Amino acid sequence: MSRFGEVCVCVCNGANFLSRGINAGSKMDMDDLCDALSAVQIRLNDIIDSTFPFEKADEAIEYVWQAKQVGKVILTL
Repeated sequence: MSRFGEVCVCVCNGANFLSRGINAGSKMDMDDLCDALSAVQIRLNDIIDSTFPFEKADEAIEYVWQAKQVGKVILTL
């Protein structure tokens, strides 16, 4: 059994439906990542490409689909 979960992004627009999924790590993987980032003191600015408000999620998804990001794209609530 895989230790990875799946996160699915769904976009509905009238009769069109698009679903894209990605694999995400487990809680243990996230804990390991946090420990590693703390150990080497990497600033989050080094891995975050851009931040979008949730209201502009469609723009954020388009930005990712166009492969413009170099790091993570964050949606804020």
